[in-house]
Amino acid sequence: MNHFNIFFIVIILFASSCDNISKKELSSKHFFDASDYFNQTIKELSNRKIKLEKTVILNGTEEKKVIDTIDWKNELAIFINTNINKSAIYEYYTTDSILQDSTLKIVYQSKNEKMHTKQFEVYFDKSNIVKKINVLQTKNNLIFQSDTHFEYIPNTYYKIEKKQSLLWFASDDIIINARFL
Repeated sequence: MNHFNIFFIVIILFASSCDNISKKELSSKHFFDASDYFNQTIKELSNRKIKLEKTVILNGTEEKKVIDTIDWKNELAIFINTNINKSAIYEYYTTDSILQDSTLKIVYQSKNEKMHTKQFEVYFDKSNIVKKINVLQTKNNLIFQSDTHFEYIPNTYYKIEKKQSLLWFASDDIIINARFL
C-alpha cells in the first residue's frame, strides 16, 4: 500500500509538471507576437541611418516633413500596443489562415465586442518573413468612438488612419503616412 501511494504521488507530480510546461509554451507564442516583432524592428532600425517622410492629414489639412533623427521606440510604440498575444484573451479570438501566391495570411478576428483589437492580420512570404501587418481597432463608450486602421510594411512605410468622434462634436479624421527614406 505504501509503494502504491508513492507511485501515485510521483505520477501526479509528473503529470502536473508536464501540464505546467505546456501552459508556459502555449502562453508564450499562441498568436503572432507584435510586441516582440516591433521591439526587434526598433533595434534593427535604430542601428541604421533611415529618414522618415511623414505626412499628417487632419480633417483634410495636410502637413509633410522629413525627419532625420528618429526615436523608433516612440515612433512604433502604437504598433507594440496592438499586440494580442496575451494568454488572458486567447479565447476571444478566432484564427484563420489563407495561402495565396506564396503569401501566408493569418487573420485573428475578435469574437468579443469588448476587445479593442477587432482584427489583426499578418502576411508572411515563403521564407516566413513578415511582409505586412494590418490591424483594426475600435474603442467605444457612451461619449466617445474611435476606429483606427494600422498598416505596416517592413522597411517601406506605415500608415495609421483614425476616425474619432466625441458626443456633440464633429468627428476628426486623421491619416498618418510615414515612408522610410
